[in-house]
Parts: sequence; C-alpha cells; structure tokens
Amino acid sequence: MQETYGGELPAGPSVRGDYNPDDPLAALGLGASAAAAGSDVVGAVPRYAAPNLASCLPVYTNQEQDFIVRTFGAGNYDMLRHLPDDIRVQQVNANRTARQEAVRTFLLPGTLGSQLRLKSNPENQQGLFAPFEYIPSRYSLAAELASKERVANETTRLAVGRGQEWKPVVAERLQRHQEIGPKSGYVYLAGPHEDTEDIRQAARAHDEAGISNPPFVPAGTQKLSGEVPTRLEATSMMRAIKKALEADWEGAVISIFENEHDCWVICFQEATVDGLEGLAAYMNVFVRTHALAIGYKLVRVVEYWGSSPGDGCVYFVVRPPWVAPDRLDTFFKLHPEERDWRTSFPVVEMEAERRERRKALEAGDDELEVESRLRQLSIKSQHAPPPNTLASQRSVKGAGLAASAASAVRAAGGPGQ
Repeated sequence: MQETYGGELPAGPSVRGDYNPDDPLAALGLGASAAAAGSDVVGAVPRYAAPNLASCLPVYTNQEQDFIVRTFGAGNYDMLRHLPDDIRVQQVNANRTARQEAVRTFLLPGTLGSQLRLKSNPENQQGLFAPFEYIPSRYSLAAELASKERVANETTRLAVGRGQEWKPVVAERLQRHQEIGPKSGYVYLAGPHEDTEDIRQAARAHDEAGISNPPFVPAGTQKLSGEVPTRLEATSMMRAIKKALEADWEGAVISIFENEHDCWVICFQEATVDGLEGLAAYMNVFVRTHALAIGYKLVRVVEYWGSSPGDGCVYFVVRPPWVAPDRLDTFFKLHPEERDWRTSFPVVEMEAERRERRKALEAGDDELEVESRLRQLSIKSQHAPPPNTLASQRSVKGAGLAASAASAVRAAGGPGQ
C-alpha cells in the first residue's frame, strides 16, 4: 500500500497498477496529476522525501558554545583567530560558514579570480605568492660585531685605567736565573702556601709513575705475532723460506710445493747435501727456532718428516696455520697396527704375557716369581721403542706417500720449483 501524508491518492486512469512509490519520475507525474485534479500533493511525495521526526525537531542551538569551548581546549583544530571580534547570536556560525565557503571557492577562476586581483600587481590575480627580494646577511657580520665589542671593551678599560694599560698589583715571579733589575723595585716572593698545588701535582705524578707497570713481556724466546698469516700470502711465504734455506745450504737444490693436503713439502736432493743426519738436525732446529717458521706458525708433519722414498730426494712436510691437523689420521699412520684390535698394543702385550706364563708354568717355575717377572716385562715393554722392522715399515710407507704427492705436484707445476 502507498503511504499517504495528509490525503489519499487520486483515483483515475492516470494511476497504473505497476506504480513504484520510490520512482521519482513516477512520483513527479503523479504529483502533477494530483495538483491538476485538486487533490493533496503531499500524499504523492515518495517515502524517502517525506518528512521524518528529525525534520520536526528544533535546530541544535549549542554549536557556537561548543566551538568556543573547543577553541580554548587542547587537542583540537579550532583556532582562536577563527572567532569573530564581535560575538553575537549566530555570528560564530556565520563566520564558520563564510570561511568554509571561501575555502571551497578559493581556487575557482570564475568566482574569486577578480576579487583576489591586487591593484599593485595585476599579473598576480589570486595573490597566491607575494613577490619579495631576499637579501642575505653578510658573511663578515659576526667578525664585525666581535670587533665592535672588542673596541668597546678597550675603551672601557682605558677609561677605568685613566688612559693606561692594566698592571697587576703583584709583580711577576722571576726564575732563579733571572736577576732583579734596578727599576724593578720590590719583588713579591711566593710563600709556602702558594706552592701547595705544585707539591700536590708532583706527588700525584710520582705515585702514578710508581703504580704504572711496564709493558707486558711474555716468557720464552718466541715472540707473539699480532696477525695470523693467511692463504693469500702463501706464495711469498714459500719464497721467503726457500731463500732462507738456500742461504744456509749453498749449492743445494731445494724446491717447495704444496701436496694434496694443502701442506708444504720441502724437497732436498740428496746429491747436493753433505749429510742426511746433519740435514735432519738442521730442519728440526729450523722449524722450532727460525724467525720465519715462528712468524709463519709452521708445524712439522711428523708422519712425513724426513722421509726418503728412494728417488734421490729427502722430504720435510710442514703444515701452515690455515690447515687444520688431523690427529687421528696422524696417529694411525704412525701406529698402523692400532687400526685392528687384534694387532693393537694391549692385545699383543696380553698374548705375549699369556705365552710367557704358560711357558714358565710348563717349565715348573714358581708362580709368584713368574708373576713378578711378567710385571717387570710389562713395564719395560711400555717404555721400550717399537721394533726396527715396524719402524722401517712405517718409514717406507710414509716416504712412498710423500713421494707420490711430490711427483704429482711437480707434474702439475706447483709453486716454488
């Protein structure tokens, strides 16, 4: 049903059955037909245009008071300069409305362009940017002000001193080598109380000199190096070591290269060396006490140290500081029998002890005497060197590995050759 306000819809052929009350065009046509028929036009107003309760309420009359309260409060965007000079009824609202309208139509060329045109500058029609000339200050302004202040101070000082420079009442303190002139007059001699500060400073300096310790000096003959050498310096380090060795061994053919483990191999030809025993002793002292070996932090590789594989060369392998040692591999290379538990030292010692005990018991010896003899044999075996056969096997095996590495690097053209 169509809602009516103040009257009924006119009945007639102009009202169609598919009439939509929210259609403005249909409502306009219906209102025109109702006005022509003399009926109430309010009844033809659509629902959204009909008056409601809010339109019947009075206007909110405290807008001006709220604006004034917000102006004098904190945390708002209402400024005091937006209030009119003469506050009367509806004057604040009128001022706000005028300001909003001016903001809305400020940049419109057709409305306020002629109003904002300045008589002094016709080209600047809206007066957005006022032309002005920037005059910077002089760079010497601070120096000029300081000079004026100094002149004023000198004038004041001369006025106080009646045209003379200022002179202290007490004469200056003369040193021992300076003599009192005939015109100097009486010279004031400082008393003991004035030397208190000097005495205090001298005592403090004496105490600080006694408390301060000398620089730290580590024990031993080795010097501490501040920086650890890196792999980038490997070529220059190898050349320096080769030069030092050639200076001590004149006529010897020496070459230095890297193996597959990044260690350095120092190769001496046996034909150019006087004796292998002296060379081994020299290399032991060199790697422990020489300045280059200590500075480069070189460590000898025990399993390949002084090996002679039979190719006419003697090899000494050192490890640079950037190569991590493999202690487990070194132990097994020096003691290959420890790789298998059946040939390890405790098992072999136990088997030898069992055989000795069985042999002694079969011979009819005393059991206590046998145990004492086996205990002494066990202690001697712990401190005894390895058999010569085993040592020779280790030497030949280590020398073969070093020789294969040396031949491979020489074939590849390693550094130091």
